[in-house]
Amino acid sequence: MARNLLKTLERTVEMGNYSVLASQIEQFGPQLRVSPDADVKKGFQELLERAEPCFEIERIHGKGSLLNLEHPTIQRFILVDRLIHPIRFEAALRYRSSMGNPFDPETLSPPPGDAKRGLYATPGEAMEAAWVHADLKTVESSTPTP
Repeated sequence: MARNLLKTLERTVEMGNYSVLASQIEQFGPQLRVSPDADVKKGFQELLERAEPCFEIERIHGKGSLLNLEHPTIQRFILVDRLIHPIRFEAALRYRSSMGNPFDPETLSPPPGDAKRGLYATPGEAMEAAWVHADLKTVESSTPTP
């Protein structure tokens, strides 16, 4: 089980989803730190060391700054499931541009099969819908949660 937890955290790192990683570390870290499997303990410690500078980048540049916009799961979260808040998506776009590695949102495409569901024709439509959804949640809760 501990190996699977570590793999889950490593996949989160691949996606560049460090706000989720922080929650996973909080939830699963105690278990991984005391795992009887030495490889799991070592792998978890190495993951923590690699992640710390990334947490600092997100503290400076905003949550979502390091999202891997090429990762198929992140693209699905943006275009189909609307699980990435527009503020985080925009933070990723800004950070990449500041690093000389701009990303064209029009290159986002839904995973195969999802396009048939007729969700959004373009990434712009997806982001507009996400903003409307975010605005409605803000009105409902009166507390924005990026």
